[in-house]
Amino acid sequence: MNDMQHTLSVSEVLTFGWRRFIEAPWRVVLILAAALGVSIASSYILNEISQGGSTAISVLASIADFVVQTLVGVGLIALALNAHDDIEGLKVSHLWAPEHFWRYLGATILTGIVVLIGFVLLIIPGLVAMTMFMFTPYIVVDAGMGPIEAMKRSRDLTKGHRWKLFFLILAVALLNLLGAIAFLVGLLITIPISVIAIAHAYRTLSNSVHAPDPHTTPQEPTTPQEPTTQQGV
Repeated sequence: MNDMQHTLSVSEVLTFGWRRFIEAPWRVVLILAAALGVSIASSYILNEISQGGSTAISVLASIADFVVQTLVGVGLIALALNAHDDIEGLKVSHLWAPEHFWRYLGATILTGIVVLIGFVLLIIPGLVAMTMFMFTPYIVVDAGMGPIEAMKRSRDLTKGHRWKLFFLILAVALLNLLGAIAFLVGLLITIPISVIAIAHAYRTLSNSVHAPDPHTTPQEPTTPQEPTTQQGV
């Protein structure tokens, strides 16, 4: 995999995210706006219900909002993967991927715990863990793996590339900060660019792992020798 390290470039990944986005900008923006609208509306409505009800109602409202936000998170990952692979075929229905709900939830909780422990220890281990497991949700949605398997897969994919991926995370964070500064409307542009860029990094490293080693010369098939017959003396 280290021989494929040159295939990952932060600038190329971000450029891909931008170019893919501008192929169908309005389609992406409208679908993303629908997802964010559901997320914001859910939080607002369920928060109002929580404040005006009993303790039991408040708990149920909080659980309901948590479920909605998790489904939106799964949908955004599915949207990013579909946008990366076929932007012209992108549909609102790609946001609906409830079959990954439990695996995505488990992966989110486990990676969150690992990253939190890393930050509590010395900050640097938390940054390493954050980079190491950054592809976990993408793997859960794309390959249908369970949380542990997806985390192991993300660890393997990022090995040898973590410095570049860390800089990619910083670049994406800065990009979305600029989007938020632009009256939040800019996020409708920066979020899809970001998630498509990360999907591209994931696809690039996945393909590099599965690609044959260019330095390996394939062996010629051996022809079985015919058995020799011993002649009597």
